[in-house]
Amino acid sequence: MYAHVITVTGWRWSDLDAMTLPQVQALLNYWRESPPIHVLLKHFMGVKNEPRDEAEEALEAEQYLNRIKADEFDAVLKSHGLP
Repeated sequence: MYAHVITVTGWRWSDLDAMTLPQVQALLNYWRESPPIHVLLKHFMGVKNEPRDEAEEALEAEQYLNRIKADEFDAVLKSHGLP
């Protein structure tokens, strides 16, 4: 959801963090009726999404987390305003 809203609006992650869930839902509802241009273009051109393998994505995320150092992980958390 974050990636979609940020792609459409050009906002930063922190902009979206400041919104309430009902506000985000209102945007998504509006875009369902009036899709953003990149969504329209994708459908017009016949681009299909490949099915996601959630188990494979989870394994890749776990492998990534096992590779990064604790201080790098802490830096990522702090960059998102987390302790």
